[in-house]
Amino acid sequence: MTTALGRRIRHARRWTGYGLLVVLIVVALMVGVANQLLPMVARHPDKIAAWLSARVGEPVSFSKAHGEWTRRGPRFILDDLHVGQGATELAIGRAQLQVAMYSGLLPGHPLTELKIRDLFLTLVQDADGRWRVVGLPGQAVADPLQRLEGFGELQIERAQLTIRAPKLKVDMHMPRVDARIRVNGPRLRVGMSAWVEASGLPVSAVLDMHRVTGNGLLWVGADKIVLSHWHRALASVGVVPEQGTARLGVWTKLQDRRVRELTVEADIEQARMHSA
Repeated sequence: MTTALGRRIRHARRWTGYGLLVVLIVVALMVGVANQLLPMVARHPDKIAAWLSARVGEPVSFSKAHGEWTRRGPRFILDDLHVGQGATELAIGRAQLQVAMYSGLLPGHPLTELKIRDLFLTLVQDADGRWRVVGLPGQAVADPLQRLEGFGELQIERAQLTIRAPKLKVDMHMPRVDARIRVNGPRLRVGMSAWVEASGLPVSAVLDMHRVTGNGLLWVGADKIVLSHWHRALASVGVVPEQGTARLGVWTKLQDRRVRELTVEADIEQARMHSA
């Protein structure tokens, strides 16, 4: 019995190894064929547009497409990208479409990612206390996040962000913001890195919010914040930092896009400040 069982185990291992080898060979062949076909696909942008239109659920058009192979799969650079038509047409401009051949097959991971660069965004607190973002493509005519849901994940790279909150006396500018945005029905999930100084370390933020109710959770934190870089924001609470660093974690509960609960944990070192 023991000898027979050992023989079966050895056979199972052998066939498992053969199976994995066959899978690797098939994947390598698919990658090689796809790599050879990329120039052909780029010469027929109507095929890419038709495939994207089916995924997004409305017409997608662009003036030119250029394909290239990456470690994650094919990537297409799309010029003059438009989604929809007529009065509600969404003009995105130049964008990159990444097809994630490997991670896109895993549950909860998007097959495609759309990357947009060099936006000018503004985070505004209105008089009623609600927060909103201004500057997303096509925001004046429709909800851009809902319409871009079919692209899988929206990535924003090298954007500039201005934060304006008159009630809090905050008016500051961040020269670079990178963000990853996923929309799943009413659920909005955002991961972001923001630099208040181009040469400094970023602050990270994670948002999980219901887009209809505006209820959700927001976390903002950083392992090392140079306090003097944040003098404009801290001036609103009456202090101006001259030196020092801080480790920060802020947990925020949102209700109707307003801050309802706020928990702050900070570890400040070698700080020196004076009154604003």
